[in-house]
Amino acid sequence: SSSSSSSSVSSHERWPASADEYVIQAELRRQRPNLELVAALVRACPEAMYLSNHGTGEYPIHVAFQTRSLAAVRTLLGLDPSAWCTRNNKTLEFPLHVLLNVAACHRPPPTTTTTATATSTSSSSSAWPQEQQPPQQQPSGDDALDFYPSHFAAAVQEETCALLGALEAALEETQRRRQIRDAASKLEAGDCHGRSALHYAAAFHTAQVAERVLRLSPRGLPRSVDRRGDSPLHVACARVSATESL
Repeated sequence: SSSSSSSSVSSHERWPASADEYVIQAELRRQRPNLELVAALVRACPEAMYLSNHGTGEYPIHVAFQTRSLAAVRTLLGLDPSAWCTRNNKTLEFPLHVLLNVAACHRPPPTTTTTATATSTSSSSSAWPQEQQPPQQQPSGDDALDFYPSHFAAAVQEETCALLGALEAALEETQRRRQIRDAASKLEAGDCHGRSALHYAAAFHTAQVAERVLRLSPRGLPRSVDRRGDSPLHVACARVSATESL
């Protein structure tokens, strides 16, 4: 097209993606997804909510949380509140894991005109805070972690709380409809590393976010242990020098 190059973001620009993408997921990865189209696709084919990417295991709700689009999350959960408990069949993540694992969330592509590589950044390959080394210079590119965890957590607290609110509303709706059995086990479940949602809240977020996640399952989440034997408290203590409030 002959659109002006001064436009900061094109509606056709996409978050990094991979092959084996269904139409609904491809649309959700756009910088400005057409949510009316997404809703129309789901209404015409409700099972589209439960079609996963063959390569990454992501369902549409995972993509919506990964791109941190509140409008997309509200659209999908409004169409099917039970999507909050859809589990990635590769990384074993629930949407709550994706929301809180900011190291894996796709950031906007660089403002330069370079073409993004068609690779997917999954949370299973992202650096855990204890293993992460501070960069020697400001990183760049789609796969770079352009933040230190403590700084990033403070910057996205409001956004994270809004997304958490959308998930909490869906949880309450499914409980009201009695659609989901044993919701607590899903809220407390670990991903492929055994990390619960509270592990990610302790690793990347402020005390306020961690407390809000803790309220979802105050008995089970603090007792969760990952495959390294770490509890969320271990993870929080590893950050104490940078985030003393945790």
